Amino acid sequence: MVLALSGCGLALLLAGCGRTTVPGLHVRSGPSTSASVTGTLGEPGTGVDVRCWTRGEAVSGHSVWYRINRPAGGYVTSYYVSNSDRSLQSTPSC
Repeated sequence: MVLALSGCGLALLLAGCGRTTVPGLHVRSGPSTSASVTGTLGEPGTGVDVRCWTRGEAVSGHSVWYRINRPAGGYVTSYYVSNSDRSLQSTPSC
């Protein structure tokens, strides 16, 4: 039997997985809203592969930012990423 994993399924083995909560979420070069935009994510519910987390500029009281690999590389604020399966709780810091 071969198990094929892609997207967030593979991320669960490596770090963590979350889903966006807003359309058009900007991926940034650093953990700040003033950092340059490296990509824009689509619809709410888009899966993101999280490599690690760090502290950065607070967005609505949330200072944790996730460094993601896919679907675009860079940082997104935790304020706009849901973690319903709690897989991000064991994600290492950057």
